[in-house]
Amino acid sequence: MKRSSFVLIFGTLFWIASAAICAFPQQDQSKGILPPEYLKKRPAIAEAMGAASMSDSGAVRQVVTYRPRKTTSTRGATNSKRRGTKAAKNTERAILGFTIWRVAKAVSTEQSKGLVEEDPRTGDRQQLDRVSSESPLILGDKVRIGIESLTHRGYLYVIDREKFADGSYGPAMLIFPTLSMRDGNNLVEPGRVTFIPGQGRQFTVKRNSQQDQVADELIVIVSPKPLIDRSRLSDKPMELTANQTIEWMTSWGVGDVRIDDQVGGVGKPLTKAENDAGVDQGKGLWEEAPKLSQFDAAPQTTYQMTIIRGNPMMTRITLPIKPE
Repeated sequence: MKRSSFVLIFGTLFWIASAAICAFPQQDQSKGILPPEYLKKRPAIAEAMGAASMSDSGAVRQVVTYRPRKTTSTRGATNSKRRGTKAAKNTERAILGFTIWRVAKAVSTEQSKGLVEEDPRTGDRQQLDRVSSESPLILGDKVRIGIESLTHRGYLYVIDREKFADGSYGPAMLIFPTLSMRDGNNLVEPGRVTFIPGQGRQFTVKRNSQQDQVADELIVIVSPKPLIDRSRLSDKPMELTANQTIEWMTSWGVGDVRIDDQVGGVGKPLTKAENDAGVDQGKGLWEEAPKLSQFDAAPQTTYQMTIIRGNPMMTRITLPIKPE
């Protein structure tokens, strides 16, 4: 009888504990597990790859874990009336994915764990590995940036400006779109990666030593409608007026932006799926180009914000530069 009672009591307690776990599924989020809804606007693998079904592809959903880095703000002093109760009722969540890859010469194709590409200028075989966006960039490093809108279809604009030690900034340069990348096509959506600069190219990290530059700041905007007429674009970055930049930041900056970093993502190589999803779509290849599926690599860093419905999403990303 005692043994039977013990089994009965143990079984009851186990059932209660199991029910309690099922009743609180949101606890996964507090532990940093990426909720499925982060990637739910990416296509299923059958749509992304043209497979007959998800089971035919053999793909297995990977559990991606993120750690909260910090919460920051994209706006400075702005009109607080825009964030009143009425506006709060008409908001939606927006999430931007951001990844930096360091470009290095590949030792050999056989030893590479990811995609190896050829530098069109030198013919050298090179590999791209993820780095943390919060780690200082090293002078002379060659890097490529990948941006994905995880929630919204729209038009991508990336503004770069130098940040100096005294807190001031250099000119605001529109580095994307340009006619030299995708022929000016800046339409983005979940599953599409935008490489800056374009595929086969990279930035070399430099520093404005005359004005004690400490970082590069990127202002990233995804707008539901075009902000700049294509006729104004050229092959080179375009300098924006200070008033234009301030107006955009004032109009669309949000109060808080949550920044999360993928655990274990640093050091992972660029995958073929990521590379294919960033194919040059400026030559009529938009519909034919493959997309990243819900099963493919997730961005290294996510920027999550709440925006007024129908407004552009906008965030500021600071890339520190290591002193010489």
